[in-house]
Amino acid sequence: MVKRYWPAQLSQAAKSLPLNLQWLAAPGRSTCAMGAAAALAVGTAVVGTASAAREPLNLQRTAVVSELPGATPADPVPEAPADGMGSTTAVDAPAEPAPEAPPASVPLDELRVTSPFGWRENPLLAGAPEFHNGIDFGAVTGTPVKAAAAGTVTYAEYHQYGGLRIVVDHGNGTETTYNHLSGIHVEVGQWVDFNTVIGAIGSTGNSTGPHLHFEVLINGEYHDPAVWLGI
Repeated sequence: MVKRYWPAQLSQAAKSLPLNLQWLAAPGRSTCAMGAAAALAVGTAVVGTASAAREPLNLQRTAVVSELPGATPADPVPEAPADGMGSTTAVDAPAEPAPEAPPASVPLDELRVTSPFGWRENPLLAGAPEFHNGIDFGAVTGTPVKAAAAGTVTYAEYHQYGGLRIVVDHGNGTETTYNHLSGIHVEVGQWVDFNTVIGAIGSTGNSTGPHLHFEVLINGEYHDPAVWLGI
């Protein structure tokens, strides 16, 4: 839209132009085929443009953060306690399990092998080989002798070779014998539990000193007691 100026208005408006442009709007001047009104319009635009150029731009940046579709907001971070040392709530440490008791040692508390199962020289006949059908455990006289497994006592008396002897039947064809005892604490027909004291170490029968001659029979055949005991 073109603003119209009357002659009187042109003269007044021209005074607002810079000196180097006022001559364009002088009455009656038509330099370069430009009328006073047109010169005033151009001058006004130039002045306005120059004024705007001198004013500093005031730009503001605004950060816009939007959430992605399907995203869940993060959990709020809990505030740390005033002392900065973490939670002050007392938490009991889990109780340590009680140590398991070591498995019972049978037929003696301490197993000290003095003669293993198998062939050896007969200790009563020098130079004569013999098959040792049990295992000998050395111990002092009177040391408690215990049942190696639960079962029924089938023999509890003096034996020609084994001296004071106990035999326990454990079922399924398995028997154990305890020989050269100094004392017998059970009787035939009595049920004994595993680790029950049934007698005491001695040196009765064919013996050269206090010890326990221990045998394992399975279906009437002798087996290595060390294997059966797992030692």
